Amino acid sequence: MTLCEPEQDMDVRRSADFYNAAGVCEMTDPASEASAFAVQKVHEPLAREIRPGMRTLDLGCNAGRFCFAMEEMGAVPVGIDCANVPLEHARLLAAKRGSRCRFVLGDLNHLPFGPDAFDLAVFPQNIIEHSYDAVDRLAARLTTVLRPGGKLCVSARDELLKHGGDREFLDRYDAATGRVATVYTIPGKGEFEGSCHFWTAAFAVHVIGRRLRPTTVRQLPNGLFWLVFVND
Repeated sequence: MTLCEPEQDMDVRRSADFYNAAGVCEMTDPASEASAFAVQKVHEPLAREIRPGMRTLDLGCNAGRFCFAMEEMGAVPVGIDCANVPLEHARLLAAKRGSRCRFVLGDLNHLPFGPDAFDLAVFPQNIIEHSYDAVDRLAARLTTVLRPGGKLCVSARDELLKHGGDREFLDRYDAATGRVATVYTIPGKGEFEGSCHFWTAAFAVHVIGRRLRPTTVRQLPNGLFWLVFVND
């Protein structure tokens, strides 16, 4: 199924409404240990890709934890997100730290950047929030936004390995769309109903690989997959 423009915009509005309502919690605040732990899961492979002065883009940055981590590695990061509440938190934290990180309100359907603007883009642990068509469109846009030879790094769990044989999960899975009904628990805010998308590492390589050349498929000890693609 291909999403038309109104449906794309509706998905973005839903996501913005959810993350603005959720605000910033211990799991997403870059100043918290729980948030730092999420970054630590991919710190080693990400640090291998970073070079001093590298222009990096965090796709769906929320409150900026990966931007701040990449800055500590020597990069000059920009984060983009559709939710203003976590972005404002990121900007305040950047000002407090004297950080050069920049945070942009926008969505992944319409990247507001010119050609060859970045050396590296990261898509960390949030591919499940996006449909197959949306990720394909994003990869197509990155062929322009990334310089020739620039890279896209994706970290994600393989949902088949994670949930294979789980009857309760299968009951929530819509085979026609790949959507999975989900209940999100936000500390201090309660539970929110939503949905995510069923991704495997192989399917991510297939979808993104139609636009960007895959070079690395690596399963990390914590169960995440680390995928790297090059803009030829």
